[in-house]
Amino acid sequence: MTACVNRKHTKKVAAVVTASLVGALSLGVAPVVAMADDGIAVQSVTATDALEGGTLTGAVDIDNKAIEIPATGEITFTADGKPQGVVPTEITMAAGNATKKINLNDFQYNLQYYTANADFTKVAACGTPVAVGKYVVEMTLTSGKYAGATISVPFEIKAASLEGLTAVDSVDGSFEYDGTDQLPNIDYKIGDKFIDSSLFTVSSITYGFEKGSGYSTETVSAITDAGDYSMVLVGKPGTIYAGSETEVKLAIDKLDLADAVVVADDDLITNMTAAGSAYTPKMVSINGSAWANLSGDIDVTFKSGPKDSNLIKDTGVYTYTVKAKAGNTNVEKSSDFTFTAVDAMATDFKYQGSPMPSRLDIDKSVGQSFTGDKIQVFKADGSQLNSGEYTVTVKNAKTGANATLDEVNTPGKWVVTVKVNAEANGYTLGGSATMTVTTIAGTVETAANLYFIYDGTIVDTSVTTEYDGSDKLDGLQVVLTDAYGNVLTEGTDYKVAVTDKAGNSYDSVVDAGTYTVTVTSDSYKIDTTGDSTGKNELLLTVTPVAVEDVRIADGAFTVFKNSTQGTKAFLAYTGSAINPAIEYKNSEGEWVELPSDLYTLTFAYSEDYPTTASDYKKVDEMSAEGYYKVYLHAVRDENTNWDLKTGAASAGFWTVGNSYNDDDIVRVADLRVFADVESSYWAAQNIYEANRLGYMNGYNGTDFFGPLDNIKRGDVVVTLYKMAGQPSPAWLEDYKDGSNGYVTGFDDVDSKMYYARAIAWAKAVGITTGDTGTNNFRPEDQISRQELAKMLCVYAEKTGKGLDVDTDAVLAQYDDESTVAEWARDYVAWAVEADIMGQDSPLRADDPINRAEVATMAVRLQPKKLDDVLIKPVL
Repeated sequence: MTACVNRKHTKKVAAVVTASLVGALSLGVAPVVAMADDGIAVQSVTATDALEGGTLTGAVDIDNKAIEIPATGEITFTADGKPQGVVPTEITMAAGNATKKINLNDFQYNLQYYTANADFTKVAACGTPVAVGKYVVEMTLTSGKYAGATISVPFEIKAASLEGLTAVDSVDGSFEYDGTDQLPNIDYKIGDKFIDSSLFTVSSITYGFEKGSGYSTETVSAITDAGDYSMVLVGKPGTIYAGSETEVKLAIDKLDLADAVVVADDDLITNMTAAGSAYTPKMVSINGSAWANLSGDIDVTFKSGPKDSNLIKDTGVYTYTVKAKAGNTNVEKSSDFTFTAVDAMATDFKYQGSPMPSRLDIDKSVGQSFTGDKIQVFKADGSQLNSGEYTVTVKNAKTGANATLDEVNTPGKWVVTVKVNAEANGYTLGGSATMTVTTIAGTVETAANLYFIYDGTIVDTSVTTEYDGSDKLDGLQVVLTDAYGNVLTEGTDYKVAVTDKAGNSYDSVVDAGTYTVTVTSDSYKIDTTGDSTGKNELLLTVTPVAVEDVRIADGAFTVFKNSTQGTKAFLAYTGSAINPAIEYKNSEGEWVELPSDLYTLTFAYSEDYPTTASDYKKVDEMSAEGYYKVYLHAVRDENTNWDLKTGAASAGFWTVGNSYNDDDIVRVADLRVFADVESSYWAAQNIYEANRLGYMNGYNGTDFFGPLDNIKRGDVVVTLYKMAGQPSPAWLEDYKDGSNGYVTGFDDVDSKMYYARAIAWAKAVGITTGDTGTNNFRPEDQISRQELAKMLCVYAEKTGKGLDVDTDAVLAQYDDESTVAEWARDYVAWAVEADIMGQDSPLRADDPINRAEVATMAVRLQPKKLDDVLIKPVL
């Protein structure tokens, strides 16, 4: 955006307003009345006053979407972190029973937004409001008879609702009692979208629980005990949820010991017997939560051992039971666990070379992962145990189910226990270590790690592109990376959705309109805050093609220059109606064909060259020889992908110009480029095109083309060389001989002949090889149709126009398939498939080919000149 001027039909721009807004907060005020000391002197109402006193009956938002104006006239939006605003489009003026609707899009105007406070603070220049609050938009017309009129419309951006907010545990899926306050670790969602907890505060927490025979509630400040909780959340001021309030409920389940993972350390037998009384196991954790957090809830009792006594005197495996203390409401059921008494203990358990921690967090978004080979166990003398001397077990901390080491890398909480195989060594060495591994997908900082790339360029929050019939999503790339630059996987780590304003979903974007590309993730918290759109959103706007300049396509004209008639540009007379192709200039300044269903053509005709407008008469078609004016009429239908801005606001049509006549007069004539090629000849247009494109000329020094003359092999190579743009690469200079001729490498090609340079080039790049088993090219011999097919096929491959062809199926369509030599079958089949050969006649593969047919095949293969395609030599 380069200016803040909102002209008619544009969408989102604004400018400084010169008029005051004081007292202009609503529409529909009465006409202006002037007060005098001696009574009321009624003044006539000006057009400007009448407009300003009208009623708003049409408006759009800043995305050009129609706004339904409430009966109260109070327009409201819901805050979503993006700009919101009103653009008036229609005012209805009333005088008695008479009404008149004014379309504001017919005028130019300036637009400015203000906060509706005492000072009418201007919203940032060229900006629209985002924050919750009351605003006024002021539109000042700058053109037409209402120039200077000021239209003021109040509107309000109301807070987004926190309704539907839910509390989730993104690690375990649900909440279970673990003896700690779980409030700091709660995540929040509305639908599938994570909501940043910094946008609201927890104003109160109510806890419900069973008490006696009834259900009691109390106000608490933490979420710890098992039971039901109700939180009241209030949006913070200055956020899109400002003032919004909602109730969120969640339940903390009881700790189920039957499925719990209970961990106790092995110990030395000397430590156990030294107690002289019942031994207390060295408890570590339950479901990954430290034993200290749960010790007040649970009793531990002896169950079995080598001598079935809790007075431990022998090495071996001992089993104990944990169960909830009497009257405890946070824990239920019971579970057995084991530990081992040994003579000596392994002294060091390490992970990644450091002492094994009791808790390990794996954040996949920063490239972290868990593997068993990072675990090491050492004896007291510093020697390391091999992997067969200890075991590593994994359990799901939530369910107690066994798991694999690989599963530890999926989001969740896992208890990993490393235990020396004491039974295998006769309990001479034991020991264990446990760590709780919490794996999270992580938080992606989208400001740094989410990239929208369009047509190879990183874009910020929006892209505008013009309709061209292609899928615009093909040019869009979404890249989501972690902090180490690792690229995350769409479909696994995140999802991309495309919707329009109505919420419809799209797999492709072709038609004009505004679309929102949204990146979401169930595993990753994506930052959605931003200035104009969420940082996880891209606005993709496809604009209709603006057609402002048209002409008759250059390719419709026959253009030639010869010694007797000079330069001519005309439409070739055929005796039938001519419908020339129409081109328009696209946004890149290129002339491209305009789809024919967007317009109709009418014509004005004069048999002789016109000197005045009265020389013309209206006709419905171009069929007779003479001079024409061509008029284009836009077809007005529901096609929103094209905007034909014909001078049509008044006349409703365009006079179609061309590149050859300043007066836009088009001639239909039975003229000849070559004296021996009539305009009605079947190959005339292709011969004209081959000549215009520079592929083939007439016979030197004459106006004759020789359409029926069989062509020589040397002349065909010259044609291919011209089709390639007559390249002059540096390496071609190496083929020159001492007399400025070209050494071709063929024994039968004179280096001074006009075709020697082309043949030297063609051999170097692999287009020509000569006769098998010889070093001859036979440049003066006639070329057969199948020999030409081979040269054209090789040329096409080198210019990127190769085709995959089912040779047998293609050739089987022709009765004279047998005329094709075995070596030429693939080449002839390619020529047929490429619509170069076999459209107008049988294959006649071994027949010689004439110049008219070569011109036709050359133009069919390459209807436009090559754009800087360099065919490289074969090394």
